Amino acid sequence: MQKAKRLLAIESIITEVNIPTQEELLKRLKGKGISCTQATLSRNLRQLGVSRIPDGTGNYKYALSENVRNPAGSPLGN
Repeated sequence: MQKAKRLLAIESIITEVNIPTQEELLKRLKGKGISCTQATLSRNLRQLGVSRIPDGTGNYKYALSENVRNPAGSPLGN
């Protein structure tokens, strides 16, 4: 259950806020009461199909690729 909660939190955070680094994402997850290692976060990002894209200000941010969701709208792995 922790993984599903973490995946949903990752999706929520990166769709609501520009997140430039995994470190920042880890801090946001911790703020939601979810702790994990950088290695786990990296695997989760890969599983969700998250990539880094230009944010329009010369920096990069994490973004979801919509085609990695299943028809029910849940993240993969549930």
